[in-house]
Amino acid sequence: MLVNAPRCELIKRRRTLLLATTLEALKETISQRIPGEHPTAKMWRSAVFAACEKVLAAGLLDRGALARLNGPDDGLFWGAMSEVFLADRLLHAGLQPTHQEPGPDFRLEHGGKTIWVEVITPLPTNIPVEWLEHTPGSAVDFPAEPILLRWTAAIKEKAEKLRGNPSQGKAGYLASGIVSEDDIYVIAVNGLLLRGGGFGKGDGFPQFEGISQFPLAVEATCSVGPYAIKINRLTLEQVSAGHSHRPRLARPKGADVPADTFHDPSFAPISAIWAVDLGYGSTLHKSEPMAVVHNPHAKNPLPLRYLPAINEYTLELTADEMAVKSHQGRDSKQSRIIVQ
Repeated sequence: MLVNAPRCELIKRRRTLLLATTLEALKETISQRIPGEHPTAKMWRSAVFAACEKVLAAGLLDRGALARLNGPDDGLFWGAMSEVFLADRLLHAGLQPTHQEPGPDFRLEHGGKTIWVEVITPLPTNIPVEWLEHTPGSAVDFPAEPILLRWTAAIKEKAEKLRGNPSQGKAGYLASGIVSEDDIYVIAVNGLLLRGGGFGKGDGFPQFEGISQFPLAVEATCSVGPYAIKINRLTLEQVSAGHSHRPRLARPKGADVPADTFHDPSFAPISAIWAVDLGYGSTLHKSEPMAVVHNPHAKNPLPLRYLPAINEYTLELTADEMAVKSHQGRDSKQSRIIVQ
């Protein structure tokens, strides 16, 4: 087939011009989102724009991502920016993600298996304003269950993206053939919008762990509850101590929400949760809160220490007990084991 060379060159130039114009608009957006002349603000602006430029050049964002990044909607902006942060982390780790549409956000190949990563950034729905906007240094209640409910909702949403929802007539990636039954599927949850202290002002702090001191992703999938001490009422002596079993969470309205996803064999298509709390500082490639929680029932398990993470968690089940174990991640310098 003959190709009109001048026409191809014209199309290439137009695309280059469009990308340059888009990047200029994105640079202005980042300057507005990270204002000021503080050295940290300047450093963030430079690093965030460089990450965006790198991820765009690699073709790792969908067609609507730039509109979301340059738009006024905070939820859409942070959803797209989370994809940038995670793509940047994958590239920095030496992995080679690709993107295809339609499909999950990122595709990786490892050991003859396809690994899909689907990203979600839960909005701070029903999170108390006192938590989200409190002044650093002041006392405020930790809204443990409202935050955890946002994690369970995010995981449920992306699980349905894969498995579908027959009651609503929705087919998922599996039914449509986009994701094969032999593929590894990972849900990546970025909890940065659930931070306390007003993340939008640049002074929020990560809230990666729940009331159990395990990552929220562990609480949301492995039914791990608060640490509890059982005391004999008559002798007042301690009988036992350990993390409580919490398979369900009460909602203010409606039915209880399951927090035992990884105890349910029907969720076998979900290989793992990649839990992160990444903000602008992530683009500096320093240590950030990141963990991988593995599904013990996964049909296609994710290899340990494959994704960037400080720790990885596995759930070991026996006839009369369960143990949540923490392993050294690929980004960690220490190894420890925690048994529930």
